[in-house]
Formats: sequence, C-alpha cells, structure tokens
Amino acid sequence: MELHDGWSIRSSDEVEESGGHVSTPGYATTGWHAATVPTTVVAALVHDGTYPDPCVGMDLREIPGTGYDIGFNFSNLPMSDDSPFRVPWWYRTEFTMHQVW
Repeated sequence: MELHDGWSIRSSDEVEESGGHVSTPGYATTGWHAATVPTTVVAALVHDGTYPDPCVGMDLREIPGTGYDIGFNFSNLPMSDDSPFRVPWWYRTEFTMHQVW
C-alpha cells in the first residue's frame, strides 16, 4: 500500500481540536492544504499555490518570516514572530488496512 497521495496539512495554530480528535477517523479537513509525502510544509504550500516558487526571482520574500537581510544565513537567526512555521503542523490522511493472512 502506498501512502504518497491524499494528505492534508494545517498549522497547529489553526486547529483548535486535540490531537486525539484530529486523529479520529472521519475528521473533516475542510480548509486544510493538500499535500503528497514526503514533503516539507513550505514545499506543499508552494505546490498548492499558497506561496510562489521561492526559487524564482525575489519570490522567497513572499513567504512569511523571510524578512531577514539578504545575504544572511537564516538558519543562524532566530525565527521571526510572523513566521507560520514557528509552530508544528499537522499531517493527516486516512486509509483502510486490509487484513492479509
């Protein structure tokens, strides 16, 4: 069974329910972002059109949290307060396991 397709992702800041509830079969992911795995959150958001391709021109600056000075190694800087990536993100899918004996 391949589990590449059919995933949904959403920032934990935008999900009010507990993890136990989010993990319940049938939990509605209306308003979540579509994703395939493996992927990063940024890659999924670029793929679904939320953000432009950060490899084109200055499009990287369209992604929240990228206001640091150009030329700085951002991995050595504290994450900005406006970054949606300061919190965990949920990855969710559902599938049916068939018993094989």
